[in-house]
Amino acid sequence: MIYMLKNEKGLALITVLFILVLFTVLGLSVLSITMQSSKVRTYANEETDGKMLAEMGMLYFKKKLEKDLSRVTPADLANPSHPLRQAMENPGKGDELLQQYVDKIAANQAEDKNLYKFTPLPGSPNTGFAIGYVDCLDDSRKNALPYKDGKSGTSQPYVRKLKVSVLGVPKGGENAGSFKTLQKQVKLTSTVYINTVPAPFHYAVSTSNELRLFGGTNIIGNVLAPVVVTSTDYRYSEETEDKTQEWKTAGEAWNKPYIEGNLFLSNDTDTATKNGIYQTGTPKAEAPTEESLQGGSPIATRQALRSAGIMTPLTLADDTKTELSAPKPYLPGYEPPFLETVEEDDIPTTLFRKWADQELKVIKYIENIIEANRPSSSDFTVENDESIFFGDGEATGFVKVAPPISTDKIFITSRQAKPETGEPPSLTVRLTGDVLYHQDGKQLFIVPDTPDYKATVEMGDKDAFMDSTANANNPFTFNGSIFIDGDLDIIKDIDMTGTIYVTGDVTIREASNSPRKNSDKENNLAIIAGGKITLTDRYTSDEYNNPVELDKWFLPYKKDEDNIPPFSAFLYSDSNLELYSVKSINLIRGGIANGSSTAKYMELNTKREADSLASRLSIQFSRGIFERATPGLPPGDQFFIDMYDEKYENVKSDITFTSS
Repeated sequence: MIYMLKNEKGLALITVLFILVLFTVLGLSVLSITMQSSKVRTYANEETDGKMLAEMGMLYFKKKLEKDLSRVTPADLANPSHPLRQAMENPGKGDELLQQYVDKIAANQAEDKNLYKFTPLPGSPNTGFAIGYVDCLDDSRKNALPYKDGKSGTSQPYVRKLKVSVLGVPKGGENAGSFKTLQKQVKLTSTVYINTVPAPFHYAVSTSNELRLFGGTNIIGNVLAPVVVTSTDYRYSEETEDKTQEWKTAGEAWNKPYIEGNLFLSNDTDTATKNGIYQTGTPKAEAPTEESLQGGSPIATRQALRSAGIMTPLTLADDTKTELSAPKPYLPGYEPPFLETVEEDDIPTTLFRKWADQELKVIKYIENIIEANRPSSSDFTVENDESIFFGDGEATGFVKVAPPISTDKIFITSRQAKPETGEPPSLTVRLTGDVLYHQDGKQLFIVPDTPDYKATVEMGDKDAFMDSTANANNPFTFNGSIFIDGDLDIIKDIDMTGTIYVTGDVTIREASNSPRKNSDKENNLAIIAGGKITLTDRYTSDEYNNPVELDKWFLPYKKDEDNIPPFSAFLYSDSNLELYSVKSINLIRGGIANGSSTAKYMELNTKREADSLASRLSIQFSRGIFERATPGLPPGDQFFIDMYDEKYENVKSDITFTSS
């Protein structure tokens, strides 16, 4: 019995020891898991902090550089002897002066790609962000577009391209000069353009007053306006039997305007009674007036914007992975618009800034350039109501002329006596083919020599003037700038890089601006008008209006493929801008804008097809305005900083910091 008791006591001891060991192992495991979880949570928090600091650093770079460059006044840029102006005119030779502005904020990584300039947060010497940049100029300086003034008609805004990287550095580094905890840092990179491109060409849609989005317009890019009025209905006009126009209205619930980008509401109380977004009912079935549409319900927040069913993003299916951009060109994606209110002075909407309350209009700007380039004798003089023709082949009723070869400028004037009664006869010039093309660019001036006269210019494919159904095989091909004191009619197709200035109205018929000689390149074209711009009769045939084949509208255009090419251009008008696309199909790659005190509104009227993503009016912003030269574009009188291609990365290399 005693033996048994002793034996039991030994077993109990072993049991107790086993339990103690078990609890110790479990305790250590729990402690290890807890510590690991804490480390993961700490790392996640620090990574989030690093991302926020990196975003802060990128914003700091933009605002600081804009502020420093704003000290260079428009008068400085207008002065040919100013050092910065001279530097901008000679990229690769004298633009080190502009680089000094960037070097104050960021480290030049030309020699060391891991070099960054560290900026601490106030009161936190080891927390902040570090900025470095790579100049995207190659040895031949092809990526810098030099500044040229507008007096000769060969103007070009200055553009310089950088690749900027920002490290977000959360608290935890040893000192501001040597951080070892790289896993805590987040790298944000962005393509940055320092430029003097005029303000309206930075947006898909820009207006100085009321923006009316009636129907289901697709806008892929940023939008700037003081006030936006939206409606799922649209209005249009039809010709009656007695040849008069009858206005009608229609619409379905799916006709929702869509913006993929930022919507900037400029705060200018002089142009709108109350800034913001208004959802209105059916627009009046009549020709538009300059009065704002009243009775709309204000939409003040992003949540209200979505709940109202206006500008809502595409809904993701449960089994669809998240995408953050449009699935095809000109189609809505999944990103809702971001609303932001900005001061009007910060983001101008007009082509030229006001000087002492004096506003420079497009018409005056064109007249100034024409007078500065008017020769003592014209290359061609058109007598009476005679019309001339540039291009291949023959044209009935036109006098064919051969273009001069030895000059970069062609000046055409008319000598016509003003009749005692009736309208004065118009000078007509027809432009087709590639006889005026020169790779180094040309300037063409078409100007009546008599006051109150107006030029009428036809431009496009030669076959389209004789047969409206003809395919575009011989478009008007040109590189440079064209100045027209009168009206312009573009028919069927053109292939042009440069700028067209028109004092009067512009009509764009079924036309694109797609290159034919080399389908891989893109054209930069800006059309700047003092009058109205109209897009009409664009792809209205049954071939393009079969809802089953809507997808072909939105494919990237390639030569000889059966799809609808976009009209690749930036359109700007000093007057009201009305684009009606109910029966037509309008795909614009570039942007549209209007400004000046004479522009009271911009109205976009269109419809979707049976609850489809396809809209008959789609506008997609083109970044090519910064990437490629646009001869004749106004050079601008202030600096802008534009950023694209933002990307987050892990820091994997040794980093060297310099102090600010």
